[in-house]
Amino acid sequence: MGDLDKADRKGAAAGMDNDAIHLNKAVKDWLKAEGLQIDDNAINLTKGVVVAIDDDATNLTKIREILGSKYDVRLCKSGKMALVVLAETKADLILLDVEMPGMTGFDLMDEMKARFPDMDIPVIFVTSHATPQFVSLAVRQGAKGYIVKPFEPGTLLTKVQEVLNEIN
Repeated sequence: MGDLDKADRKGAAAGMDNDAIHLNKAVKDWLKAEGLQIDDNAINLTKGVVVAIDDDATNLTKIREILGSKYDVRLCKSGKMALVVLAETKADLILLDVEMPGMTGFDLMDEMKARFPDMDIPVIFVTSHATPQFVSLAVRQGAKGYIVKPFEPGTLLTKVQEVLNEIN
């Protein structure tokens, strides 16, 4: 909006009443300084939220590097941490490792269903377990995808986009 004069910006903002965009504080402050009034419920500039759960920090870092420019990526090193994050976050997608200490990915899916019965967040398993038994169990648990580690960046990005497009 840098090229618009003040009157044009007011008009553009007024026309966004039904777009459902949430603004962060810095943008709200800028708009206020410009003399513009925007309802918090009028605009949503947020990215889709992807929660990645893996006990390996290297895997989490790789996921954030691949998806971070397109999505708001939240990283969790355990199932326990993920339950806290999911209780406080409206996630659009979960990337979940199978083998983690304390709580496996399958255990976490069961716990999410018990704690958040109305939460319907698609899950993609990202794991080194490539046996038919693991894939079958993931599908029975409701997983929308299964990616075997190590994975190529394009494979992860494509699968995430496919699953999110499927639900939208």
